[in-house]
Parts: sequence; structure tokens; C-alpha cells
Amino acid sequence: MAEIVLKDISKIYDIKTGTPAVDNVNLHIHDKEFLVLLGPSGCGKTSTLRMIAGLEEITSGEILFDGKKVNDLYPGERNIAMAFESYALYQHLTVWEKIAFPLKTRKLKKEVISERVRWTAEMLHITDILTKRPTELSGGQMQRVSLARAMVRNPNAFLFDEPLSHLDMKQRQHMRAELKRLNADLKTTMVYVTHDQREAMSLADRIAVMKNGEIQQVGTPMEIYTNPVNKFIAEFIGEPPMNFIHCHLKSNNDSVSVLLNNQSILSFSGNNFSSDVIDIGIRPRKLLFAREQKSPSYLPAEVLVYESIGERGILTVLLDDYQLRILTEPEQQYIKGERVWITFPYKDLYFFSQTTGERLREFEHKPLREKQ
Repeated sequence: MAEIVLKDISKIYDIKTGTPAVDNVNLHIHDKEFLVLLGPSGCGKTSTLRMIAGLEEITSGEILFDGKKVNDLYPGERNIAMAFESYALYQHLTVWEKIAFPLKTRKLKKEVISERVRWTAEMLHITDILTKRPTELSGGQMQRVSLARAMVRNPNAFLFDEPLSHLDMKQRQHMRAELKRLNADLKTTMVYVTHDQREAMSLADRIAVMKNGEIQQVGTPMEIYTNPVNKFIAEFIGEPPMNFIHCHLKSNNDSVSVLLNNQSILSFSGNNFSSDVIDIGIRPRKLLFAREQKSPSYLPAEVLVYESIGERGILTVLLDDYQLRILTEPEQQYIKGERVWITFPYKDLYFFSQTTGERLREFEHKPLREKQ
């Protein structure tokens, strides 16, 4: 299998402007790991994948496969397989013929081809459609055939470029489980590109989050969810997304008050902080609320909308000028205009710089002075 290392990788498409699509990326993909490149459209994740595959020329930097530099190797010499967003299935070939095609081009013996095609079809549970053509297949079946065509070569690494984007929700959920099973069974390195954070969280051993051509953070799904390094990641990871409010700080001798529109919502012991304006973030499932004011720390808010989504509900409230989302129990019901009271549990808060978006850990784990 393959360990893949990216050293200071950059890609510039427009030499005149010099703007990098991928900017000085360093990444260590472990052997047999399922790593997901995650980010919004245009962040450089597909360009990074295509440079690993050899489909894009590297502007600068090095790519190593098991310690060997592969910058100048053609895609076919890297022994990798790719599955794209487009299935690209030849209409005149049967499923068997499509899977066998990469082996025939390598002039393998018929019995070897037959054995490999049968094994791959069994792994992907498509033995019953081997005689069919693309017009007879569902979207999920076509995706499996596309994966089979990549798998049959027994590559050192699989590279996936949003391969599930054309499937409906049920098919996507099923194929995600299949890909995780294949990673465990084949013990092959897999690199997967997606903009869907839910897909990334369910598939990855580790996630590399990208923005503007740069890697922002690399970690396990739970590390990135619970310990984001900046506001972009905190907002991008999680459904519903994290709530944010802009706050000012006011020093009072040996303490600092956190002010929302001149109203104190928290006070910390100490006064040595690097910023006087911050963004406070909190996950919708951590924001506490009640229908009556339980203590002075609870602030009044107005219900804007309540969405029932089966096993839970999403309550959107207006606090001053901020719309905040709260996860609720499914049996609870709310009406527009109703008053509720919300509070911000200190242990569940994240603090970010308003100017850079970076996490401000200096505010965390400080002695807290409760509102009286």
C-alpha cells in the first residue's frame, strides 16, 4: 500500500496574477488511512488530489509515495486508481466488460482477468448485474461499477473526487458505509475529496480542512468538531452550524466583563487579554434555554421559527440582532413571537478574534464570575 507525503505543494494556474490555487500545502497521509480533503468550492482540494494523481503538474514542492519522489511520474506509473464525480461509463459495454477493461489494456491473461473481475464484483455486491449495460442501471449501481473499475487494478491508493454527489440521500448513506467497509477490508490508502462536512465526518480517519488553497487544520473528525483552531472551521463543521455573537470586553480592576450591546453576559477573573473585541461561539446543542428566567444569567429572546425534524427540533430565536439556533427535544413546541430565556454555559463556549478568526484560548478555563 502507500504512504503519501506532500511537501510544500503549490499550484498556480495563472502565472500572470501569481495567485495560487494550492498554497504551500504540507500533508502526511498514512499508509492504509482514509483521509478526507474537505472544504468549500474553489478551496483547492480537487487540485491537490489531481496533483497526487499526476493529472496536474506541480508548480512547486514534492510528492512522495513510500518515500519515493513521484513528481515526474505519469499517472499510470504511480499505481493509483481514481473515481470521479462523473461515472464515465461506456454505453456499449456490459458491466463485466467495463470492469475488465483496465486489465485488458495491461494484457493480462484471461483467467487472471476473470478472477479479478469476479472478486471485485463480489466485494461490491454487483455480481447480479455483470451482464447489464449502463441504461439498465440505477445511480447507485453505476457508482459501484465506477468503483469496481478502479478497484480491479489493485492499486496502492484510491483517490476519490466527490464520487457520491449524484446519488440521492439514501444511496449516499449506503455507499458511505460501503466505502468504510472497503477501506477496512482492502487495507488500502484512500484520499477522498468532498465539500459535504457530514460525508467527511462519517468517512474519515482524519480530515484535512482547506480554505483558499491552504490547509487550516488536520485531525480526526471529533478533534476538528470539538477543538477547531479558527472560526472558519468552527462554522464549517457541524449541523446546524455553530452560533456566533460579537462581544466587547470591559476591564474592571481584576476582572473582565463580556458585553453584548453593553449588557454583561459573562465576567472573568484577570484582565490581561490581547483583544477588546471577540466573537463567542456555541454549538446549538449546548445553548441552554427555558420558558422562564431561571437566573440573572438567562437573557430574553424571541422565537422566530421552530422546525421539527423527527427525533429533534431546531428552534431559531432572536437575541438582540443575532439569530441563534438551538436543538430541542421533539415533543417541545414553540410559536413565533414567544419569549424564551437563554444562557451561555461557559464550559461550552469558544472564543475567536474578530479580526483574524483565530481561536483565543486565553479566555478558556479562566475563573468565572457569575452574573448576580
